[in-house]
Amino acid sequence: MRPMNLSAIPPVERTYRCYIGSGTMYHPGEQVVKPLLQRATRAHAFPLIMFLAVGPLSSVPAQGTAIPDGTYRGTLSFGNRLIVVQVRSRAAAESQIQLAITFDDTTPRRLWRDPRGDTLLAVIPGLGDTLRLAPRVEGESLRGTVRQGTAIGTIALRRVAELPLEMIKPRVGDYRLDDGTLFSVGGAENALDGLTYIHFGTGRTGSLFALDSTRFVAGPRRYDTDPASFTVQFEPRDRIAISAADSQRWRGSRTVLYREQEVSFPTTGGVQLAGTFTVPTTRGPHPAVILFHGSNPHLRFRGNIVTFFASRGIAVLSWDKRGNGSSGGSFSTMTIDTMAADGEAAIRWLRARPEIDPKRVGVWGISQGGWPASVLAVHDSSLAFVILHAGSSLTPAVQGDDEMRLRVLESGGTQADMDGFLAYYHLFNDVLRGRATQESLESLYRELRAQGNRFVWPPAITTSARSRWQAAINDFDPALNWSRARVPVLALFGEFDGYVPPETNVPVLRAAFARSGNRDTTIVVFKGANHRFEESSRRLTNDWVIGRRYLPEYYTTMAAWLDRRVTRAK
Repeated sequence: MRPMNLSAIPPVERTYRCYIGSGTMYHPGEQVVKPLLQRATRAHAFPLIMFLAVGPLSSVPAQGTAIPDGTYRGTLSFGNRLIVVQVRSRAAAESQIQLAITFDDTTPRRLWRDPRGDTLLAVIPGLGDTLRLAPRVEGESLRGTVRQGTAIGTIALRRVAELPLEMIKPRVGDYRLDDGTLFSVGGAENALDGLTYIHFGTGRTGSLFALDSTRFVAGPRRYDTDPASFTVQFEPRDRIAISAADSQRWRGSRTVLYREQEVSFPTTGGVQLAGTFTVPTTRGPHPAVILFHGSNPHLRFRGNIVTFFASRGIAVLSWDKRGNGSSGGSFSTMTIDTMAADGEAAIRWLRARPEIDPKRVGVWGISQGGWPASVLAVHDSSLAFVILHAGSSLTPAVQGDDEMRLRVLESGGTQADMDGFLAYYHLFNDVLRGRATQESLESLYRELRAQGNRFVWPPAITTSARSRWQAAINDFDPALNWSRARVPVLALFGEFDGYVPPETNVPVLRAAFARSGNRDTTIVVFKGANHRFEESSRRLTNDWVIGRRYLPEYYTTMAAWLDRRVTRAK
């Protein structure tokens, strides 16, 4: 979701799903350097999803009472760091389990009882210290403590029902509640991940976990199950009943806000992009928006942002990035200009559609998507609007400084570590630009390693395909485009964004807008918001897993701004 600037230091804030028992693992994103993974997890900077199959030797918690057969989902919490866990307790299961957490390690391992007591032990390669779990059974929940090295955390799991995909897919949809707010249920892409939700009235968002075929619960944070914050009951005739822990109650029924069409359209290089065209059920012709992705491989957008625009009567075109999903082309050779060209092709396609008002087509871009949005803004003066969701106004290389600096501090580094690391990062980029030699980078690497700097990566990575790609975009400057663009722009930032901090980005963007003479620009910094505009109380690079709710102001700000310029302008 953030701007792509990590050729040198692979991201560690992704969710890594580990299937223990099957020996299978997948992850959304790129490779991870194992030493960095180990440092990040020890520094409480890595949200991990871990699935444990508990056999006969490990199904006894600390108090000696057997864990009842079933599947338990929830979290192990170490302050701001969460480990998302699924435990399957089966009396007849094999005691040996397959555990895979690093991409090159699928060695069979056990979850076993500590012979010195009743603590359950899990040795996880890449995670660092052994996890020591001491759960106790409390009704349908497993609660207790967990230790990892000197860190002490809590266990909060709840027994859930494992439902097949065909049973959860029919729940997906939008529900209009009796107070007029919208409750949107998404997900159901696979049976494991299940359902997600957002309540647009409160901004509450997260996962829904099945208790049975019709009743689901959600906890305080995205992957919590215990304690339950929401209970959602799906009733006959597409009705829904929601009860919250604070005694609020809602009832509602399914509403159809839009129709979806699977489409494809041509772009540069003879590539066909596959996407989804979402058309509101209200009377047209409609305004429309294209959605620019953030960094990394991505499929087309679904869920919250699509529902938001469709609920405002705005059609949406979103597509799989090149080389992903059903789209052709190559992701590894994409540049910002390539992304912009794909956006231009999408806008041409929209303007030719009879359902769309060609004069009311705009752009929404999140994070990295702000860079190609700037290209379109300066080259297409007929754009009706541009909305930037945490779009960087800096070059990828300069924007990387903020993120690298924060990553070092999060991982327990000193000021000297950070200074050395940034010097190495800058020299690394100069090697990619051809302004410095590989030998100078290798020399600095040896010097910093000798000083104990554990954050620098091996200099040989400059020859990787990813580094060649990074070299092509490092010095792209969006401020040059914003200083010439004259289209309406709404730029949104979060106070605690760890990737695109407002204090470095807003002044640059404001100065660019001033140079352009564009009088229809608005900059908003949301207090207490992270990169995704979820509630946050501190700056972290990986707090999405802790997310409790989107700020309702995010949606209301966009709605009011669009109403004045697009949806009520015929």
